[in-house]
Amino acid sequence: MHGVGQQNTLNGLEKFFQGKSDTTYWIGYDKDIPFAFLITSPEGNDATTLDLFICDLNYWGKGMAVPMIQEFLVSKFANVKKVLIDPEATNTRAIHIYQKVGFKLVGEFIASWHPVPHYQMELYMKNLNHVQNNDKILE
Repeated sequence: MHGVGQQNTLNGLEKFFQGKSDTTYWIGYDKDIPFAFLITSPEGNDATTLDLFICDLNYWGKGMAVPMIQEFLVSKFANVKKVLIDPEATNTRAIHIYQKVGFKLVGEFIASWHPVPHYQMELYMKNLNHVQNNDKILE
């Protein structure tokens, strides 16, 4: 997070704490250790956007991202039709994780807040819920 994107986040947090925002900011904890920062915003009546940052490098490469995202979405957005996410095209690690969660690549664009290629990805929650249910059956 840097430049205009960082300033947009800081401005958004200020509005959130003033109760003037539809955007919600979340902190992911491992017991009492904060390690993730998530941002969601409604997109129309049946979708939400998701931004996700694993902020503690000790949590990178531990295999926690996919189950964390799945659990977060199922517990907080089970009634939403789809979730949208837009990683930078060069962020292959994040793209791989999002694909493992079930997100599909649907487009590419240049972001106004950071003018480099980004991918538009979407996940239909019915597909995620199906994956979750199958995982529970196999356990």
